[in-house]
Amino acid sequence: MKRIISMFLCLVLLLGTFSAAAVAAEQSDGGILEVQIPLQYRQSEARKVFDMINDFRTNTDAWYWNEGDTAKVPVRGLKKLVYDYALEQVAMQRAAELVLQFSHDRPDQSDCFSLYGDKAGYAGENIAFGQTSAAMVHEAWREDNEPYDGQGHRRTMLSNNLNAVGIGCVEYGGRLYWVEAFHSALSDQAQSAAFDGVKTVTVKVATAKLDVFELAASVDSLEVQEGKRAALPQAQLLLQMRDGLATVKVAQPVTWTSSGDATAKVEGDSLLGVKAGNCVLRASAYNQTVEVPVTVVASAVEPSTEPSTEPSTEPSTEPSAEPSTEPSAEPSTEPSIEPSTEPSTEPSTEPSTEPSTEPSTEPSTEPSTEPSTHVHQPKVLPPVTPTCVSTGLTTGSICSVCGEVLTAQQIVPKTAHSFTTQFTKAQYHKTGKYLQVCSVCGLRSSKTIARIETIKLTAKSYIYDGNRHTPKVRVRDQDGKLLRRNTDYKLSYPAGRRQVGTYAIKITFIGNYTGNRTLKYKILPGKAAKLKAKPGQKSAVLSWKEAPGATHYVVYYSQDKTSGYLKLGRTAKTEATMLQLKSGGVYYFRVRPITVRDGGQWNGAMSKPVKVVAK
Repeated sequence: MKRIISMFLCLVLLLGTFSAAAVAAEQSDGGILEVQIPLQYRQSEARKVFDMINDFRTNTDAWYWNEGDTAKVPVRGLKKLVYDYALEQVAMQRAAELVLQFSHDRPDQSDCFSLYGDKAGYAGENIAFGQTSAAMVHEAWREDNEPYDGQGHRRTMLSNNLNAVGIGCVEYGGRLYWVEAFHSALSDQAQSAAFDGVKTVTVKVATAKLDVFELAASVDSLEVQEGKRAALPQAQLLLQMRDGLATVKVAQPVTWTSSGDATAKVEGDSLLGVKAGNCVLRASAYNQTVEVPVTVVASAVEPSTEPSTEPSTEPSTEPSAEPSTEPSAEPSTEPSIEPSTEPSTEPSTEPSTEPSTEPSTEPSTEPSTEPSTHVHQPKVLPPVTPTCVSTGLTTGSICSVCGEVLTAQQIVPKTAHSFTTQFTKAQYHKTGKYLQVCSVCGLRSSKTIARIETIKLTAKSYIYDGNRHTPKVRVRDQDGKLLRRNTDYKLSYPAGRRQVGTYAIKITFIGNYTGNRTLKYKILPGKAAKLKAKPGQKSAVLSWKEAPGATHYVVYYSQDKTSGYLKLGRTAKTEATMLQLKSGGVYYFRVRPITVRDGGQWNGAMSKPVKVVAK
């Protein structure tokens, strides 16, 4: 079995009467994220495996190797399994979870049997991915040619402790994921029709086990004309677990906000260009934030909409004259020559009856002693040119009189295939392909080049410290393979990368890949540390330590420590006086450092709140 293109695992366990849900809660590590993944259900194909299992169990040749691989252990008297539709639901849920993590542990890090609730008895699970049909996955699980250690799936299917099964199969990203869920007890769930459509499945994920966890926008930037509208981008949550086979895309509804409503304003599901300039669209979900730079272009003069007066240049559609279909001449049915009926006038050839008087001329009967003098007459046998499907022959010869071989023909080996190659390079989210076709025999050989699936920076922001900051780039294909710099792609970095600002890294794909992408990161001003507040008569004086890289500071206040902060104003100093406070009022102040340069603004992190009770 080629495990390069497919993989399978099995697990059998005796379940106790404890609560599996409680175990799941204990095993979870960190936060739990609920995501909805759209999948293609393939229940009709999955149910085909059921009869194959029972045929296998009841076959007289059912066996598995002993632990020493020295003898086959026969399995006799097994009953057929019953198809359980509750177990099928378990199998379908587990198949969906395999898309995120190919393991007997679930993505939330509980074990696979937590789906069985508190039902006691034996349970088993066989899982697989990559096989394209029921027959193929059943053959993989049979493990006919494996030793004892490799026949775990086989022994599960031949177990006398299991009497029911449900089978699941889903498709995601062109790959099939399979599950057999076994149990020793039956449910009373009624039979249901097979479903083969698209279904959105909820999966719980332990965020601590995520390798890729980011919110991405459908566009890198957005441009809208002044006074016009543009559709808001789509946000997508990208997830890949450490044991995952692919990056999973989750359509995540978010609320977009604009950093400058005076430039571009979010209204419903569109963005209105208010005034020429630049701003940023922001959206957040699951503590992940995505930003899309927006450029509002000044209104241009509308072009003329008068219709063209040029004559039509479309070709004539008049049909051409039909050719004559009359035959040139009718065929004759008369014979070419009639037989003659006239009598013959030729003289008679009958022999004469008169005796001959000439002497006899019969030859002598003495034997001849002259030797035979036969000379070979060579006939050339032409050569046969070899091809990729047949051998050839060299030039030879035989005697055309007696057939004797004069020069034997020698066999010439087959030639190599004469391939022409068609090469389509892979791109971001688009697979490539090598296709070779032999121009002689038509033999085709193809190889798929996995598409580029994720492009990720090791950091999206840094805090200004005067040093150069450059994140590393991680590029993976759809199979999770890490692509190599200067072999699969090249990087172009911006100059500087020391000052507060936004920097773009350009990734240009080479080799088996084509296209380019640009990823951006920021260097942000440092925090305004050691914020202090001195209360005064209906006032307060704030002071703080200068934030590295900041050019200004924005002061916020609220009467609630955790929320509701309002902007008071901006200052270039490291102190500010708050007036017109209510006597005895409780106020909380926070300071955010910002950097303004080259027409752009970059915001640092807010300070911790400081409390003031006005006198």
